[in-house]
Amino acid sequence: IAAMLKNDGKNVTGSDMFTSDNITYLEKLGIKITIGHNTNNLKDVDLVIYSAAIGDDDEELFYARNNNIETIERAIFLGEYTKAYENLICISGTHGKSTTTAMISSIFLEANLEPTIQIGASLQKIQGNYYIGDKKYFILEACEYVDSFLQFHPHTEIILNIDNDHLDYFKNIDNIKQSFKRFTE
Repeated sequence: IAAMLKNDGKNVTGSDMFTSDNITYLEKLGIKITIGHNTNNLKDVDLVIYSAAIGDDDEELFYARNNNIETIERAIFLGEYTKAYENLICISGTHGKSTTTAMISSIFLEANLEPTIQIGASLQKIQGNYYIGDKKYFILEACEYVDSFLQFHPHTEIILNIDNDHLDYFKNIDNIKQSFKRFTE
């Protein structure tokens, strides 16, 4: 999301608990990333986008909410952002999402269709986990955790399988099945 917003001409900063190859890449794009969460990171910030992994007790999120800085969860933001694409293709399922997203992305890239891609693993062909193409196709690995994929509005859905996964959230297979049913609806 940070790279997409930077590509759209937005001023983007970020923070994470640890450095990684993704952070190094974002820094090469000119995005300032701070290691560690600190309220000083929120000076002159209009919007905080956070992932489902960030708890309500996170000091940056807590500060933003208590200081009238708009906050939005990553999946909700991405669901709205992807509405600008003609064709959103979501790949979901409890196993194999990254592999299938990589295969579909590779096919679209080889066909010179210039898709925008967001995948949960690094794809050698794009040297990372995302690629910014044009606004015709967006290929998205759509995770079911905390019902994130229910925020998306796909034109095409690929559901690989449904299995006991993320039981800390879903509790049982019936709840997982209900979530996927809502996704298809």
